[in-house]
Amino acid sequence: MQPGERIGKYEVESLLGEGGNGVVYAARDTVLGRRVAVKLLHPRFVYDAHIAGRFRAEAEAMARLNHPNVVTVHDFVGDANAWAIVMELVEGGETLASILARDGRLGPGRALGLARQIAAGLGHAHHKGIIHRDIKPANVLVVREGAQETAKVTDFGIARIVDEERRTRGNMTLGTLYYIAPEQAQSSGVDQRADVYSLGITMYEALTGVVPFEYENPAQVLSAHISEAPRPPSARVPGLSPSVDRLVLDCIAKRPEDRPADGQAVLERIDAAKRDLGAGGRDIPRTRMMSEADLTPPPSLEAAPGPARSSFGATSREDERQRDTNLALWIGIGLAVLLSGTCLLGGLLSCLTCAR
Repeated sequence: MQPGERIGKYEVESLLGEGGNGVVYAARDTVLGRRVAVKLLHPRFVYDAHIAGRFRAEAEAMARLNHPNVVTVHDFVGDANAWAIVMELVEGGETLASILARDGRLGPGRALGLARQIAAGLGHAHHKGIIHRDIKPANVLVVREGAQETAKVTDFGIARIVDEERRTRGNMTLGTLYYIAPEQAQSSGVDQRADVYSLGITMYEALTGVVPFEYENPAQVLSAHISEAPRPPSARVPGLSPSVDRLVLDCIAKRPEDRPADGQAVLERIDAAKRDLGAGGRDIPRTRMMSEADLTPPPSLEAAPGPARSSFGATSREDERQRDTNLALWIGIGLAVLLSGTCLLGGLLSCLTCAR
């Protein structure tokens, strides 16, 4: 569309961007006077009335979302064979994908801060029964105001229809394949935990600068999601705390039941991981004073082989038992030596008596 053209009551002003799903324009609502973003869907997504009708239902569902970390959906419009979703215009923002392409990996504090906001937006949607299905850096807008960054999840309104159309035509892009959950790769049913997996991959990339499965062959990427164990983020970026590793690896667990339940659960896990970060997003030095709670592993960790050291008390009791054992051993040795000496002295006296 060209500047000045309309779709419904929205007059196009300029092109904002283009992706696999459609084209996004800045536009003006000629009735309310506000500026909006209009995403005109690719014609292949509206090839029949059935698809358009289902998309309208999805757009109406998305319009119920009201959260600072979700791009607001205002309207859904159709004009002949052109269908569009009308959204909040996020001015001055850029996608997380473009930030990572420019800056590479982010510091852990910044990465977790943005991930927390994405999780908050997803948690709100999940609470309302809405699943995104296509979480990835390209679908996260980041707005900076001074030192403050705000992340906003976008493209909720097309996720379900686009996901199903991709499967029908087998045209899922490699960029999306890097982030899909194993159950999506196997064309199984999905729930909010598929979004958790995709968020985990997004966190992995934000922390390390790369996705865990970097193959260029789509079949290899799909196979890796299903069966290949990812390297921990700290294996790529030494110094990341164990709690960050656990957070990310739990989110990208192969089985949905092994992941956090939804966006809200991820948010809570991120808050716990952030407590292991010091000022400026750096890991807290290991020389700091440690409390008993620090030495207690989270319930999700499997017990490591070797003697248990879950608290100061357990370690002290083990030491006491060892000291008691050592003491008993030395007492036994002393008694044996004393008994042997007594027998030797008795024998010597007997010999002297006989000699007389």
